[in-house]
Amino acid sequence: MLAHPLDVSTRRNAPPNKRFRRRALKVLSMSLMLPAFLLPRGCGQPDLSTAGYTPKVQTVTSTSVSVTWPTSRGATSYQVGVVDSVSGVEHITKTYSASAVLTSLPEGSKVTIRVRAVARRNVMRWSRSVSVQLAAPTTAAPTTAPPTTAAPVITTAPPTTAAPVITTAPPTTAAPVVTTAPPTTAPPTTAAPTTAPPTTAAPTTAPPTTAAPTTAPPTTSAPASGQFPTAATAGVPAGTTLVPWPGSLRTSQVTPTSTTTRNGMSCKVFDRFDIAITSATTMYIDSPCVVFTRTRFSTTADWFTIIQASSDMQYLEVSDSDFDGGPYHVRGILADYGSVTVLRSEFTRFGNAGVEVTDRSATRTMTVTDSYFYEPGGWPRDQHVDGIQMNAGGSAIIRNNTIIVNPYGATVGDTSYVSTSAIGIGTALGSIGSVTIDHNLLAGGGFVIYVQNKSYTWTGTTTITGNVFDRRYGSESGIWGPLYPSQLPPGLVWSDNYWDSVSECSLFDALH
Repeated sequence: MLAHPLDVSTRRNAPPNKRFRRRALKVLSMSLMLPAFLLPRGCGQPDLSTAGYTPKVQTVTSTSVSVTWPTSRGATSYQVGVVDSVSGVEHITKTYSASAVLTSLPEGSKVTIRVRAVARRNVMRWSRSVSVQLAAPTTAAPTTAPPTTAAPVITTAPPTTAAPVITTAPPTTAAPVVTTAPPTTAPPTTAAPTTAPPTTAAPTTAPPTTAAPTTAPPTTSAPASGQFPTAATAGVPAGTTLVPWPGSLRTSQVTPTSTTTRNGMSCKVFDRFDIAITSATTMYIDSPCVVFTRTRFSTTADWFTIIQASSDMQYLEVSDSDFDGGPYHVRGILADYGSVTVLRSEFTRFGNAGVEVTDRSATRTMTVTDSYFYEPGGWPRDQHVDGIQMNAGGSAIIRNNTIIVNPYGATVGDTSYVSTSAIGIGTALGSIGSVTIDHNLLAGGGFVIYVQNKSYTWTGTTTITGNVFDRRYGSESGIWGPLYPSQLPPGLVWSDNYWDSVSECSLFDALH
């Protein structure tokens, strides 16, 4: 994610107090520029260039291939390079696990694949390449699936994770009981042509809405002015009846509840579903415009994301919905393409990120409002853990959310096993335009907020106003402070931010 040599949130020997912090950071960053044999013990760099790390091909179709490789100790992520015989151009995909599913490849082409490890900001040498001949494309006459009857209605309310007490909001309440509705008959669906499985590209999600309603569907109301979202005000509303998802985890192959319009586009709406994922796969957004609403997303599998956007997606909206990353703390939404809007939704056990956007075109918008994020701890050690993350994009609007991220994965004080931030935004993979972080309740991470002008250009204004830094995890809100003090974007606007809604947190306070 926002990997950088000064990210002390992942260091074993964090400075014991502020007075020595900057000196320790400087020494650490200098040490990471040394050759591997001169680094301090324990700082060896992962390398996949030996013969033992040649990618292993698992499955091949006419447009996709999946590969795996041994885990490289010390790696924070991996880069997979793919060259196809049609374009001759290498495309690089980022993944946080030792596997990748590469899709949307030219049908029947020959591809060459290689992989390399990334440790913080250091990129290792490429592994040996493996060549793969994709299967020849096949055509089949389209068939129409017979009408099916919707699965029985779920009568249990979606579980929510109890959040720590919020000093500026009313206490949370248990999830409301879901009512029972008579089974209905779903409209017939037409089987869509087979498409490639999802890749490890950044995720994106779109919430469904109700079927052509004559009146607006009930939603949870936004918190009153001065208050912040809780598990009671975000997520699936009380009294909502959910039905199991009807089949394929590709939006292009499922008949929507209804349609609506967003930004001049016709959008599929999926309303009141229970999407429970039990295998290593994702909800793949391969339609141009998708809206999910009043839907529960959950997983018990060890995978990289619950929702993933394909290159076909232009807009995804999720509202009044729940995300539970399960025992492996799986990311909620990952989007490398299109604009993403999240409204009044709840995210728990999300690990790497509740919402993560990487729009390399720097033309799309990420909007997250009136939502509740809570990461209680216990995520797998190799996850960086952020509430909301952006690595490239046109603009970001993060307003009126509660984002609580436990700083420590397990034992308090173990700085080898910590989260990164509540909000992490940086130009690591592309340019970023304007960023607004306004009226949020924030706590946790090594630093609570990262806004970093890194490898690419920060083209717009960054405004951080009206936020409350909750001190439930300590006097600094995060382990080391509210704001990471290096590589700040030009023209940063900081105003009206507070500690626990009691005393003002000035920019000087946030940086020292």
